Order: sequence, then C-alpha cells, then structure tokens
Amino acid sequence: GWLDLAKARCVADRNQSLVVRTLRTAARAAFIQQDFSAAAELGRQQLELAVAIGDQEGEADARSRLALVAGRLFHITEAREQYARAASLYAAIGNRVGQAATLLNSGVLACHLGRFGEARELYQVADALFGSLHDRRGQATTAVNISLAALYQGDYPTAHAAALRGLEQSREINHPNTEATALANLGAAELHVGDSTRAIEYMVAGVARRRELGQTVDLASDLCDLTMGYLQVGDLDPARRSAAEMMEIYESLPEEMTYPQYILATAARVSEALGDQVRAQSLWERARITLIERAAAIPDDETRSAFLRLPFHRCLVAGESQT
Repeated sequence: GWLDLAKARCVADRNQSLVVRTLRTAARAAFIQQDFSAAAELGRQQLELAVAIGDQEGEADARSRLALVAGRLFHITEAREQYARAASLYAAIGNRVGQAATLLNSGVLACHLGRFGEARELYQVADALFGSLHDRRGQATTAVNISLAALYQGDYPTAHAAALRGLEQSREINHPNTEATALANLGAAELHVGDSTRAIEYMVAGVARRRELGQTVDLASDLCDLTMGYLQVGDLDPARRSAAEMMEIYESLPEEMTYPQYILATAARVSEALGDQVRAQSLWERARITLIERAAAIPDDETRSAFLRLPFHRCLVAGESQT
C-alpha cells in the first residue's frame, strides 16, 4: 500500500529517483519475507527504471537483489552475472557498503555450491570492509556465514566461535534475522564440540525466531537441522514432529528450498528410525532425483563436483541410505 502511494506521489512530483528508492525498499521487504517472486518482480521494475534514468546506484541495488533471488532459486548463471555487474557498478561509484554486501552475498552463493575456499576468501574481504565502515549488521551477517562454511568443512571450533560472535553482534543491534541463523549454526556446532542438550536448545530458539519472522523457507531448513539434531541424540518423537512440519513446508514450496534434497534425505532417515522402510525408500529416491536435477543446473564441471561433495550429499551420491 505504501509502495503504491509513494509511486503516485513520485510520479506527480516527476521524481523518478524516489520511485527507484521506494522499489528498492519494497523489494528488500519482500525478500526478507521470503516472497521471492514478489522480490524478483519489484527488483526488475527497479532495474528497468534505474537504467532508464541513469541511476547507477539504483541499478546496482536492483542487480544485487535479483542476484540474491536467483541464488535462492538455484539459477546459478543469472546469480553470478548479476553479482558481477552489481560489483562493477558499486566499484565505479565508490559505494563501499554495496561492494561489501556483494562480496558477502557472492560468498554465500559459493558456499551453497560447495566452493568453500572461495567463499571464505570473499567473507574475509567483506568482513574487513564492513569493519572499516563500522557496519555492525554487515559484520554480524558475515560472522554467521563464516560459521556455516566452517560447519560444512567440519571445522567445528571455528563454526562455534563465529556463530557465537554473530549471535552476540545480532543481539546488540537487535537484528532477529541474523540472530535466527546464528542460533541454528551455534546449535549445529554444539552437537560436535559441546553439550547436546544445549545444542538442541539453541536450535529450538532459532526455529522460534523464524516463526516470529514468518520466514517459511528458512524455517524448513532450520527444522531440518533440528530434526538431525534430535536423531543424533536418539530423541525420536520430537524428530518425527519436526520432520512432519518440515515436510509440510517443503511440499508447498519445493522449488524455493536451499537444499531440498537434504530435507528429503533427513525425512528418509526419520522414517528409517521409525521402522517405515517403504516410506524411507521412497524419500531416498526422491532425494537422489532432486540432487541429480540440482547438479545438472550448475553450469561448470568444477562447481558441480564441489556441490556433490557437500557433506549431506555423500550418501546420495554413493547410493546408500545412511552415512
């Protein structure tokens, strides 16, 4: 509603730059709410208008947003191209915050594809830039992403320390989105380096935060990690409940999940633990097919190989039901 009102006012004042800024804000809000189709549409409107009026910053912001959406939808080539163009524009106009954010988000994409060395290098540069700018939100977001990369690499002490740093920073600046991610990562790291009871508590708190924020897609991912935590400590009844909720979300938004194959494989493990071999076998097969489809969408062999080496893909690649 505010977007429509702002557009009308800006058109009346013939100030198209304000329309670009309004679209940027609306696209960001849609992305935070994980309404990716709305975020993409608003981003495209912003991009078209920014290019038309020669607003380079508006164009860079729009391309960065479109890259984020493309990455979440696993449109790898588009995401890479938009990040590269956004980075070039931010550099040309000297927007260091935009440069840092683009480096960070490019690192997130690299991490999700299993390119951990590249991701951690990008995070390091982004963190230094955010630090020089005294951008605490950027630093907190970088910390939780460093934590996730370390988790995937099995570097649990680093993952724990970075997640704890991200949690403290996000709470200091009251940034619940980053706090939710930090809690999920901290719980996952605690399972390996700390107390399993405390690990579950962190994960449950993170899930509660996701519910408050209404971030359905990331809620499914956090429920997946929580389910694996319950399985690891042998607590089957809550594992069954969290898996059921996770699968309900997955079935409604399968294309928007970051790792749909991991969700399916986790649900398969729960079915196995509960003795339902028929359902487990069906879920394992769906997980393998989904992994094959995702891998096929990656445009280069090197990245495809890195993606298939992600820890939770190994059992699917090997054709086994358990790691």
